[in-house]
Amino acid sequence: MGRLRFVTRGAVMRLAILLGALLLVVTCAWNRCIRMPGRARPSVPPGEGKRPDLAGELRRDLTVLAGEIGERHVGRPENLRRAKDWIAAELAAAGWTAREEKYEADGVVVANLVAERRGTERPEEILIVGAHYDTVPDCPGANDNGTGVV
Repeated sequence: MGRLRFVTRGAVMRLAILLGALLLVVTCAWNRCIRMPGRARPSVPPGEGKRPDLAGELRRDLTVLAGEIGERHVGRPENLRRAKDWIAAELAAAGWTAREEKYEADGVVVANLVAERRGTERPEEILIVGAHYDTVPDCPGANDNGTGVV
């Protein structure tokens, strides 16, 4: 027959210390590795540069990409080209000039769009913003690929 084993107060304390240490390690790892560094700062001072219908503009852009153009991948190269051309036109309308970096993927010539604007206050600092405009097959790319672009 088995023996009954009693848990001592010391064993409970050791378990509590071990769990506390584990919680501390997980919290530190989250804080160091997962949480975004620094503090969020608004890029535009409050009250300046507000666009009254920004939500409408974003919805329109997403409707073009996901609804009118739809799937955008090497299996649908025409849609991929339409998306690239539309994005380049939108960048141009916003005062940017985009250049194409062409490459071949699965036998189809595709392109990255690169637009650069030098800062006037801190031109030595670099900020890179990126988004991919292609989609996986059978997907209009409304969430991942669409919202990143708009």
